Amino acid sequence: MNRFLILLVTVCFLGCSGEKSGDDKSSDSGKDNPGGTATADSKKPSRGETDSGSGSRVRTENFFGRGKEMNDMNKLKIIGLAMHNFHDVYRKFATAPLPEKSELRHPSLSWRVSLLPYVELANEYEQFDRKQPWDSAQNKALVGGKGKEPFVLSNGNLICNIKCENQAKAFRDILDGSSNTVMLLENPTADGDKWTQTVDITDKDAVKIVKSLKKGEYLLALMYDGSTTRIHSTEGKNLSDEDIMAVFGHRDGTITKQEIFQPSK
Repeated sequence: MNRFLILLVTVCFLGCSGEKSGDDKSSDSGKDNPGGTATADSKKPSRGETDSGSGSRVRTENFFGRGKEMNDMNKLKIIGLAMHNFHDVYRKFATAPLPEKSELRHPSLSWRVSLLPYVELANEYEQFDRKQPWDSAQNKALVGGKGKEPFVLSNGNLICNIKCENQAKAFRDILDGSSNTVMLLENPTADGDKWTQTVDITDKDAVKIVKSLKKGEYLLALMYDGSTTRIHSTEGKNLSDEDIMAVFGHRDGTITKQEIFQPSK
């Protein structure tokens, strides 16, 4: 069995054994449990979704069954664990801005490539020429390989970093609390085939994406502490742009309003 699948099963087992996640947060911070029993095969694609399994897709309670959502949550947990392990080695996040001359990777190669050894895909990592851009002959040939699997969710959405002014480089920069700040968000506007590119979301664009969600729609997110949650539509919640931005800002000093983690009534 593929090592990544073994790791996925392990994380799933840990989650079922009481590991704190976005599901667990429903009891102490208003973040709700994934729900719904319908499967994707039995429902028509909702707004923004495609039949091809790639591109823009939006989650709803009725479209995604609990099984697929749990698998996606576990993928996020694995990426979170990988990010923490990367931080232990380099004392910074894989998503941290690169210096002008970096031996880690070419500026056009995504942080996702840097995380490959930390998700049991060291062989795939070694196949990249990390001194070359993502679209060099050698690197472009790897776009459709195993390395893509950890970063693309079941709806085709790409796991993206939240970029902002004074980008967080390490845990010491997360002044608003690692459990209150989103590190990674599924991007309903990014194709999974772009995983090797520096495709991410600015905090301002993240606010726009959240505001575009209709009632009943939501996105999955990974917090800096490694827990997972849902970011729900803000319809009917009287939340300002600043309120939404607070969940993506790591040092703005703004209190995160728990309504953003709850479905609209």
